[in-house]
Amino acid sequence: MATLNFKLAPQKNKAGRYIIKLHIVNGNTNTAVNSTISVEKKSDWLEKQQKVRLNPKANEILDGMKTHYSQIILALEQSGKLKGLKAKEIAE
Repeated sequence: MATLNFKLAPQKNKAGRYIIKLHIVNGNTNTAVNSTISVEKKSDWLEKQQKVRLNPKANEILDGMKTHYSQIILALEQSGKLKGLKAKEIAE
């Protein structure tokens, strides 16, 4: 079964913000997909809760992104195609 988790980019982008990335792991392969959400300070990201501090709109967007990829994974799993795929192929 593939797993999905959001993580903060380790470095700031050109705008001086940290991008939140969705990490997809399937078997022993992994990839990251950039979200459209970024935070100014690392402390604005709540790692355990997988949420942006005090920003319901950003959290709604992240939840939608995670739901989208969860549905893709579920469809691939039900069709029996998930096992042979690399994480990058799921993201495409």
